[in-house]
Amino acid sequence: MDTLERETFFITSTENPFSKTLYINPHKEYTHICVLHAAIPKSYYMLPEAATLTLSEPNGTTFNLTFPQGNYISIDVKNELSTQLNNNLTYTYTVNGPFDESFANNGKFKITVSNNNGDQPTLTVSSIYLAAILGFSKANYNYTFSSNILESEQQVNYQRYYSLALMSNIVEKDIFLIINTHANPYNSTIIHETQDIFTHSKPLIRHQSNNYTFRIVNAFDFSETIDFQSYPISFEIMVWRLGNPSQILSAYIYYKYRQDQWRRQQWLQQPTIPLLDNQNKNKSKPQDSAKPTKKRKIKT
Repeated sequence: MDTLERETFFITSTENPFSKTLYINPHKEYTHICVLHAAIPKSYYMLPEAATLTLSEPNGTTFNLTFPQGNYISIDVKNELSTQLNNNLTYTYTVNGPFDESFANNGKFKITVSNNNGDQPTLTVSSIYLAAILGFSKANYNYTFSSNILESEQQVNYQRYYSLALMSNIVEKDIFLIINTHANPYNSTIIHETQDIFTHSKPLIRHQSNNYTFRIVNAFDFSETIDFQSYPISFEIMVWRLGNPSQILSAYIYYKYRQDQWRRQQWLQQPTIPLLDNQNKNKSKPQDSAKPTKKRKIKT
């Protein structure tokens, strides 16, 4: 990296996607770009839109339970299911949550029906996001009780996105940065800091208009743009020039050589410390009086 040729830009927006005008110095031959820092609100909803759970009994009774858009925890979902199913349907339902102490902690819901004369109800959900919250893999699919029990297909998923992708036309292939999000709780801020600029930089694509587009999407589905509910997104980017690789290597070798020479010189200039025994011997011997030095004649 040429440390003398770099520029940084601070970008913020309450919209997604959004565009920004960046006046990158046209007289500088920048080659790469990277995100130095990013602060992204985890303000998107676990359930991005209202969804409906439908439970149908063979006796003809059907009940629709609507879940508004928002964020949920398993204990609330369990209590809501238990209350609403028993208040609005004919049979009796017992709902065990993923983390009940009295129930196997396998990360799944288990719904048991009784007083049903052997009839097996059917459950359907209208949204893939609601299905994930309940531990099912499909939307608009009929899940039928078996032997009076309906259990989640898989562990419940209360992380809507495990990774986000920052897309922009300022880099090749538009994929600017991938950010992991699963360690951050909802309503917190996802913080990213780049530790290795070389590894996380992308080739820079300049546009004559200086207008660049940015979009944060689901890293597993680039077509799904994230709704941050108008909370601000901010990040700092840096453009820089990567010099000729051979020149960089030569400069690094010369730097290491000069560094080694300097250390060697410092080591040679260290004062010599006499041994303690020699010091004691010198102190015990009386010093001879100075004698005149005889000059030798030079024969010609």
